[in-house]
Amino acid sequence: MWQKLVAGVLFFFVSALGSVSARQLIFGVKGGVPLTNAFQFGGGNPDWGNYYSDTKRYTVGPTVEMSLSRRFSIELNALYKRLDYGVSSSFMGEGSETSFTRNLQNAFNQWEFPLLVKFHPEGKAHGPYLAAGANLNYIAGCTTKIDYYGQNGTVGQFSSSGITHNMPEESARRGTGGIIAEGGWDFHLGILRLSPELRYTRWMNRTFTEPRWLEGPPFIRSNQNQIEFLLGVTLHLKIHGVR
Repeated sequence: MWQKLVAGVLFFFVSALGSVSARQLIFGVKGGVPLTNAFQFGGGNPDWGNYYSDTKRYTVGPTVEMSLSRRFSIELNALYKRLDYGVSSSFMGEGSETSFTRNLQNAFNQWEFPLLVKFHPEGKAHGPYLAAGANLNYIAGCTTKIDYYGQNGTVGQFSSSGITHNMPEESARRGTGGIIAEGGWDFHLGILRLSPELRYTRWMNRTFTEPRWLEGPPFIRSNQNQIEFLLGVTLHLKIHGVR
């Protein structure tokens, strides 16, 4: 479903670009702060450990927008996010002579590619706007830091650490699609435009969930509802298409 929605918006963008004689091309940077958590936690599991979030709350990336008329435009973004969470667990050996703690810290590089149709009700270069469209996310890579430390009745204290780049067992898929609704306001300073906005994304699937072999209630899941405050800083150019 979401693949067809993205393809439809992209086709509309390309068709409009080739059919206009002169339109504004707006490009720049968009960044902001997620207002919702990337993960939902339900506590811990004695067979795996306690989950905790360490996500860095920022979003940033390039943006481009093309005006189709005084009231309608198409916007494309490529936004980067850093998602982090950890798992901490403790174990006792036989006879309680050996105990150790394991701490896994996972860091993910996620990209989102929103495609939006924007509506400017006042038909002016400044003022409010509404938008809706499709979103795709993709996890480009993962880095996991593993730390072990503990106590052995014979050899005393011990510790070890390492780094891997494999996707963890909680990873259900590398990416998914979603739908977007947002509202904002354009402020113009010469050729510069400032656009604060609130964006809501509903993801179709969870990219993270608890390992399937664990029984009981979920202890980690992706949050399928995402709310962000974003600020776009853009420049305006004139482009000429082919009729």
